[in-house]
Amino acid sequence: HRIIIPLYMNGVLMSYVGRDVTGRATIRYKAVPIDQCIRDPKSMIYHIDHAHDKLILVEGATDVWRIGKGCGASMGAALTPAQITQIIQKKFSRIFILYDNDATGVAEGEKIGALLSQYVDVEILYLPEGTQDPGELTSDDVKVLRKQVFGKIY
Repeated sequence: HRIIIPLYMNGVLMSYVGRDVTGRATIRYKAVPIDQCIRDPKSMIYHIDHAHDKLILVEGATDVWRIGKGCGASMGAALTPAQITQIIQKKFSRIFILYDNDATGVAEGEKIGALLSQYVDVEILYLPEGTQDPGELTSDDVKVLRKQVFGKIY
C-alpha cells in the first residue's frame, strides 16, 4: 500500500521511494537499498530538473505535487552535502525555503537558509496560520505563492 515515487536526475531514473498511503505503516517512506540505486536518494533534490532560475525548496514529494513546477524536495528536513552541491550547481537566482510548520521544519529551514545564502539569494517562507505542511495549502494559497515567486500561476 505505497505510492512509488521515481527519483530522476537529468532525465535519468536514479532510484525510487515508496510512500505509505494507509497512514498505518511505522515507516512512512521506504527507499530502495543503496546498493540497488544508481544514486542515493538522499543525494538528490526531488523534482529539481523542473526548476529553473528560482526554486521553492520543501521537505517532501507530496509538497512538490501540491505546488508544482519550480518546486523541489529534500526528502526530509535535513540536507546532505550532496544535495547542497546539487542546489548550488543549478545556479538559481533565488531560493525560497518552505518547510513544514513544526519545530524541526522551522529550525532546519532557517539553518539551510543561512547556509545557502552564502551562494544564492535565499528567502525563508512560512506557512499560513493553522497550516502544518505545504501539501495542505489550498488551491488559492498555491496560486498566490506561485504568483509571488514566479510572477505567474503556471
